[in-house]
Amino acid sequence: MPIACLISQQILCMHGGLSPNIHTIGEIAALRKPIVTRHKQDRHIDFLWSDPHIDVWTFELSLIVRGHQPPMSGYERIGKHLVTIFSTPAYRIEENVGNMGASLVIDKDGTMDIIRMQVGEQLKLKRQRYKMDKVLTVQLEV
Repeated sequence: MPIACLISQQILCMHGGLSPNIHTIGEIAALRKPIVTRHKQDRHIDFLWSDPHIDVWTFELSLIVRGHQPPMSGYERIGKHLVTIFSTPAYRIEENVGNMGASLVIDKDGTMDIIRMQVGEQLKLKRQRYKMDKVLTVQLEV
């Protein structure tokens, strides 16, 4: 699976954020594969776990699309050049309300639409129970 995806030379998609140690799209493409993580300082780790910072001018991009954090609305626009899209609805529950999921659709002309979705109450409760089971299991193992 690619560490990042470049759409029409203008939209960079990744899980986390930009690496402060990588300054060009070519450096992303040159990362060795398969990736074996040995150190937290490895450059590719930033694409998975970094929080976003808006550095699109260095990369000459119009938009950075990332995931990693679940906004309650399913997406969050940060300025003009950064958007977080989180596709899993009800992953995060606040005051018994689950986050919406979202998908970004880009057509061949570059028009973008964000489609949001919700899950039913039964699936939301099932996910909550599953998360609680994991927490209890971890606590019991400690």
